[in-house]
Amino acid sequence: MLSSAEATELLTVKMLPKQENERSTLLRLDRYFHGEFDLGWMPRQARPEYRLMLTKARMHFLRLVVRTIRQRLYVDGFRVTATEGSDAQAWSLWQANSMDARQSMVHTDALVYGSAYVTVWPDPELGARIAGESPLAMTVTTAIDDPNRVEYAVKTATIDVERIAVLYDNSCAYRFQVDRSSAQWVLVDIVEHNLGITPVVPILNDPDLLGRKSSEIEELLPIQDRINETLADRMMAQKFAAFRQRWATGLVIPEDDDGQPVEPFNSAVDRLWIAEDTDVKFGEFSDTPLSPYLDAVDADVRHMAALAQVPAAYLLGSIDNVSADAITAAEAGLMARVEDKQATYGEAWEQVMRLALAAAGDSGAATDLASEVIWRDTETRSPAVLVDTLTKLRSIGVPLEFLLERYGLTPQGIERVMDMAGREAITSARAQASAFGLSVNGNDLT
Repeated sequence: MLSSAEATELLTVKMLPKQENERSTLLRLDRYFHGEFDLGWMPRQARPEYRLMLTKARMHFLRLVVRTIRQRLYVDGFRVTATEGSDAQAWSLWQANSMDARQSMVHTDALVYGSAYVTVWPDPELGARIAGESPLAMTVTTAIDDPNRVEYAVKTATIDVERIAVLYDNSCAYRFQVDRSSAQWVLVDIVEHNLGITPVVPILNDPDLLGRKSSEIEELLPIQDRINETLADRMMAQKFAAFRQRWATGLVIPEDDDGQPVEPFNSAVDRLWIAEDTDVKFGEFSDTPLSPYLDAVDADVRHMAALAQVPAAYLLGSIDNVSADAITAAEAGLMARVEDKQATYGEAWEQVMRLALAAAGDSGAATDLASEVIWRDTETRSPAVLVDTLTKLRSIGVPLEFLLERYGLTPQGIERVMDMAGREAITSARAQASAFGLSVNGNDLT
């Protein structure tokens, strides 16, 4: 346990400056993900109509890219083999903390900012409290001998105008609050967690050996800017140059009683322009076609899709009359990217669950390094091909439970189907026994 002076110095000298530095680099990603794009160049004296046009010239592809990947990252269960019933307890803790829904928030932050965090804390009612944390509010330092182990973590928040900070280490959580009179951080509470390690697990996106991570959208920001600029140019052309402008030469312009020029012709479908002077000539300027602007947007979207490994048809919304096999082929790159993230995120979720089981008192499962995450199968497959494959596997003796897992059922669904299959087998056995005149006693045949 740190002393009050040590905890305060660690918070103010190391952790808070680190958090502020990281936060400053994440705010642009945050703005873009929430649709607050840079407006681009405009004249200093630009009219309000022009500014409004730039505001409307936005098409949010970044959120669609993140959503496409996130929808294929869904934890369906845990396989814990250390002690009997640990996998059921793990899933019970998961659902008690509403993580079957909240995991999407954690995955979204990891994809957008490059990292997200999960805290675990002992809870007398739930067994363990699991919560996702945004990198905008939390930062960590890792141990020099083990980059995968968090040494210290800090979370900041403003609650009812009060500035709060919580510092975590391998034994306690230190709660700080800004004193209004001195504007200094003051330690107000220390709570022990008895978990032996800092109860914060980072979920990193595309990490490397130096512990660096990368955002899924950062390299797409210039393309998003190009798309918005092209849309602005299209709106300008649509408003001012998409209609043919007419001209006339050698024409005497009439004037009203005040000497102001009067429009000599009234344009309409059923009206004809006539001039008595033979020197008068009429003509028109050609309109500006909008198709080059639309083609430019499509090209930029395809560049974005290539970098993100997302099928361009998903971003362009052009999936019509496409076979399941064609969709599967188009998704090959996306599914490879998803599987890569499942491997990285899965290790973090396994660590989270080991911490949660330790907090709930299951010491055996807490040290089970063979535990694994069960991810939902979201790959697009032809139902006929899938069923045919599973039928052939069953014919060579592959267990039904394994086939149900391959089919995509959740662990709870598999358990329910296996119970139903067991009851059907008993009912069938009873019927056959009765046919041979055998008596049935409960589930035993005599």
